[in-house]
Amino acid sequence: MLSDLGTLAEEYFRKEFNCAEALSNAVAEKCHIESRSIPHIATPFGGGIGGKGSLCGCLTGGIMGIGLLYGRSDPEEMERKKLSYEKAKLYYDKFVEKFGSPNCIDLCGVDISTQEGMDRFHNEGLRENCAEFVRGAGNLLSKIL
Repeated sequence: MLSDLGTLAEEYFRKEFNCAEALSNAVAEKCHIESRSIPHIATPFGGGIGGKGSLCGCLTGGIMGIGLLYGRSDPEEMERKKLSYEKAKLYYDKFVEKFGSPNCIDLCGVDISTQEGMDRFHNEGLRENCAEFVRGAGNLLSKIL
């Protein structure tokens, strides 16, 4: 069911969704979860949370995807909470193992919170590197979900 999650996430990314939107949208689509709120919720997580270079949107978007499938809606659902935490921790650890860092600034190689960094990001085609992170993170996430 989720075998091509990385490809779908990359397709969203290439349509100009940010990394967090791309991953969370892909999970929702593959799992037939209909919600127009998903990209809205994910939008500010792109670029390492509001473009600050912090946690990569591929990481936060994937964790949102885990929440979509395993999160709880009732505080009494402790097993769902436990399972979602376990999957989020596993995804985080595997992400860092695969890519070397959880942070956008490290993965991009530039500080996109500055105008100079953003100019380099666009002028040097660094967004293409992010497409590879989106695809790779989606493939990694599909194994965890």
